[in-house]
Amino acid sequence: YRLLSTVPEYSAFLHDNGYTDSRQKHFKMFCFSRLQGKNHKYNKQIEFPYAVSLCLRTADPICSEILQHALVLHNEYQLCGQPIILKRIEQSELEIEEDCHQLKIQMISPMTVYTSTSDGKTHPYNPLDDKFPVLINENFQHKWESAVGSPAPGNIEIYALSVASRDKLVTKIKNIYVTAWGGTYLLKGSPDALKFLYHTGLGSKNSMGFGMFDIVK
Repeated sequence: YRLLSTVPEYSAFLHDNGYTDSRQKHFKMFCFSRLQGKNHKYNKQIEFPYAVSLCLRTADPICSEILQHALVLHNEYQLCGQPIILKRIEQSELEIEEDCHQLKIQMISPMTVYTSTSDGKTHPYNPLDDKFPVLINENFQHKWESAVGSPAPGNIEIYALSVASRDKLVTKIKNIYVTAWGGTYLLKGSPDALKFLYHTGLGSKNSMGFGMFDIVK
């Protein structure tokens, strides 16, 4: 959001609200990966002794344009108080064939879906729960409507191919525990839906670092 603040009105819009559907659900239209690179873990800390990379995707061309402009202005940044130097920026565009209606995917940041109770508690679901694919599809429907302003081009389906206990992640964000899942899945939908989800992520809390996937060749 600090990078986006080169256009203050847009940064405030995305941070405070984002895109909204008819049910007043808010979406930011971007997702990002974990930090990637060789690392060592000790004392509940992770050290990256060499280069580290981060992948960010967005379905919002305005967001993409502002970030591209902002990143070329400086090459020194702070990450959790640690000075970092930006060495390289790479851009790519996903191409999906018109007859492609399914992808084998690998989560590179875990996805989460849940329901909320009237007292504010949340109930997370795992990929083997019957309601998991239903909630993934509902999230996609809301996300698409908020971005495009019209109903999504059909439903999406997701099937767990390889998910184990090691793929489960429980973390705390803003005093809320989030349960999320990695693993390998089969994702089905229209080419437009698949491309949209590639850039926005699966499930909830995408702008907090959840739901990004890569395509398994």
